[in-house]
Amino acid sequence: MKPKGALFELAFIKKFCPRVFDDFCFLPSVGASGGILVAWKSSVFSRAKIFQNNYAISVQFSSLHNNDSWILTFIYGPCDPKGKVDFLDWLGNVQMPDEEDWLLVGDFNLLRKPKDRNRHGGNTNEMLLFNEVISALGIEEISLQRKKYI
Repeated sequence: MKPKGALFELAFIKKFCPRVFDDFCFLPSVGASGGILVAWKSSVFSRAKIFQNNYAISVQFSSLHNNDSWILTFIYGPCDPKGKVDFLDWLGNVQMPDEEDWLLVGDFNLLRKPKDRNRHGGNTNEMLLFNEVISALGIEEISLQRKKYI
């Protein structure tokens, strides 16, 4: 069972997360969406949550050791066709400054090519739109190495 909304507290996180992770932010689950949890060690990183919507949380982390800074955006894309179109519209309009180190991670619930599916089919229009957004934003995919998503 996962908590929803305001019931999500550090006490719950401590039930499954190592103690050293003592700070967090989260996006609660909405309908069939699983939600997002980001946890880190406050002795190593300071953070500022810079954005949150139904699809993502963006957090700016700074290293307390060397002051390096980067933005980490955690994505949980919608599963329904209308939601995917809205998500891609939002993602395509994200302003990613060139001078910032930025990493997008998560479950986009979209495929880039038909062979990414474990069975035949798939919405090629969604694939084309997703690839257009990735290209327009200049995002580089880091491929999964020596693992297979099943």
